[in-house]
Amino acid sequence: MATLPPWLGQMTPRATVRTRILAAALFWSAVGILLLGRGSLLIRNESLLWATATLALALGLGVLKSRVIFDPAAQRALAHIRRKPNHACLGGFLSLRNWGLVVLMMGFGQLVGAMPLPGTVRSGVLTLVGIGLIRSSRLLWQAWHATPATPLGDLRPGRK
Repeated sequence: MATLPPWLGQMTPRATVRTRILAAALFWSAVGILLLGRGSLLIRNESLLWATATLALALGLGVLKSRVIFDPAAQRALAHIRRKPNHACLGGFLSLRNWGLVVLMMGFGQLVGAMPLPGTVRSGVLTLVGIGLIRSSRLLWQAWHATPATPLGDLRPGRK
């Protein structure tokens, strides 16, 4: 684990393990809700048959993606948070590698949005990823609920 230079360490917002788990749960839930809403808006002009079929397929694939990809990622994120000291940087709820993947996924989302794909395909992709994130965020919410609150104390670096 890389340590921050002293001047940067003093500028980062500090948070307890429980707060960082809450931040991760909120992040995953918010992105999932945003994607699900965006996918729903894209499909609203399609026929009822296409919309129903797309949403049913996205629901099934979203649950599968949650189980196979997002649940293990959420467990790794929790392990990463718990490995750090109690008063670590708030943004450290994701590793640098995971922040890089977030940026990569944002770029992929922009690429999919710019492609001349039918609305049902774009809607299906957004909806399945949104469902997967929302479903897997349950692990983070459960961990947050199970983590006891700790007294904050002095949050300045190097002080207890």
